Amino acid sequence: MKNIIKPHLSSATNPAFTIAESLVTLVVITIFLLIPTLTLQPFIAQMKVELFLAQFEQNFLLLQQTAITQQTTTTLKLNRPEHVLQFEISEQKNYPDLPIPIAVSCTMPQTIVINKSSGNYSGMESVTFKWEKKKITYQFQLGSGRFVKTIT
Repeated sequence: MKNIIKPHLSSATNPAFTIAESLVTLVVITIFLLIPTLTLQPFIAQMKVELFLAQFEQNFLLLQQTAITQQTTTTLKLNRPEHVLQFEISEQKNYPDLPIPIAVSCTMPQTIVINKSSGNYSGMESVTFKWEKKKITYQFQLGSGRFVKTIT
């Protein structure tokens, strides 16, 4: 007779997860992953708006400095259909457009022209951004070329 080799089965059983245990583990891991994501969303949106405002201020000062140093007229234009601010140097589009965040609305003249000899904006209009319950206004001072930022 042939000797048939049978596998030796141990009396110990292999531990395994049940479906219920697997689902509980999956739910716990999902909660740990979603909580930081959901709590950070408002903070990220606020940082995007604050970064936009800082970039606007920096780009506007750069426009003024470019107008003076290169003795050329520079302009700030609001492109309403594309929801962007365009910084231009005498009809050339040298600066990248600054997209306005979706949560922000902008009120300003269609074009702000900066004088090439002084770097001033001679208009009395202001640039206003509205975001949530805040209103950020940049009022240009006549003669000094500076602007005053007010948040209400």
